[in-house]
Amino acid sequence: MDILRDLLHFLLGALGVVLVTTFLAHPDDGAAWRALPRRAAVFVGSCAVLALVLTVCGRVFASLGS
Repeated sequence: MDILRDLLHFLLGALGVVLVTTFLAHPDDGAAWRALPRRAAVFVGSCAVLALVLTVCGRVFASLGS
Protein backbone atom coordinates (compact mmCIF):
# COMPACT_ATOMS: atom_id res chain seq x y z
CA MET A 1 0.00 0.00 0.00
CA ASP A 2 2.60 2.55 -1.08
CA ILE A 3 -0.05 4.98 -2.32
CA LEU A 4 -1.68 5.15 1.11
CA ARG A 5 1.65 5.81 2.77
CA ASP A 6 2.41 8.51 0.20
CA LEU A 7 -0.99 10.14 0.70
CA LEU A 8 -0.51 10.11 4.47
CA HIS A 9 2.90 11.77 4.12
CA PHE A 10 1.41 14.37 1.78
CA LEU A 11 -1.44 15.13 4.18
CA LEU A 12 0.96 15.49 7.13
CA GLY A 13 3.15 17.87 5.14
CA ALA A 14 0.10 19.80 3.91
CA LEU A 15 -1.16 20.14 7.47
CA GLY A 16 2.16 21.66 8.51
CA VAL A 17 2.16 24.14 5.64
CA VAL A 18 -1.47 25.15 6.17
CA LEU A 19 -1.08 25.38 9.95
CA VAL A 20 1.89 27.75 9.76
CA THR A 21 0.44 29.95 7.01
CA THR A 22 -2.95 30.14 8.73
CA PHE A 23 -1.49 31.33 12.02
CA LEU A 24 0.75 33.82 10.20
CA ALA A 25 -2.23 35.21 8.27
CA HIS A 26 -4.56 35.68 11.28
CA PRO A 27 -3.62 37.85 14.26
CA ASP A 28 -6.26 36.14 16.43
CA ASP A 29 -5.77 32.47 17.32
CA GLY A 30 -9.51 31.82 17.43
CA ALA A 31 -9.95 33.09 13.89
CA ALA A 32 -7.00 31.00 12.75
CA TRP A 33 -8.47 27.81 14.22
CA ARG A 34 -11.82 28.55 12.56
CA ALA A 35 -10.17 29.17 9.17
CA LEU A 36 -7.93 26.09 9.32
CA PRO A 37 -10.36 23.45 7.91
CA ARG A 38 -11.34 25.62 4.93
CA ARG A 39 -7.76 26.56 4.15
CA ALA A 40 -6.64 22.93 4.41
CA ALA A 41 -9.45 21.83 2.06
CA VAL A 42 -8.54 24.52 -0.47
CA PHE A 43 -4.85 23.59 -0.33
CA VAL A 44 -5.41 19.84 -0.73
CA GLY A 45 -8.06 20.40 -3.41
CA SER A 46 -5.75 22.71 -5.36
CA CYS A 47 -2.95 20.15 -5.18
CA ALA A 48 -5.34 17.46 -6.45
CA VAL A 49 -6.38 19.65 -9.41
CA LEU A 50 -2.73 20.38 -10.20
CA ALA A 51 -1.89 16.66 -10.11
CA LEU A 52 -4.81 15.92 -12.45
CA VAL A 53 -3.77 18.63 -14.92
CA LEU A 54 -0.16 17.42 -14.92
CA THR A 55 -1.27 13.82 -15.47
CA VAL A 56 -3.50 14.80 -18.39
CA CYS A 57 -0.77 16.95 -19.94
CA GLY A 58 1.74 14.13 -19.56
CA ARG A 59 -0.56 11.67 -21.30
CA VAL A 60 -1.41 14.11 -24.10
CA PHE A 61 2.20 15.04 -24.79
CA ALA A 62 3.32 11.41 -24.54
CA SER A 63 0.72 10.41 -27.13
CA LEU A 64 1.92 13.13 -29.49
CA GLY A 65 5.43 11.73 -29.43
CA SER A 66 4.46 8.22 -30.54
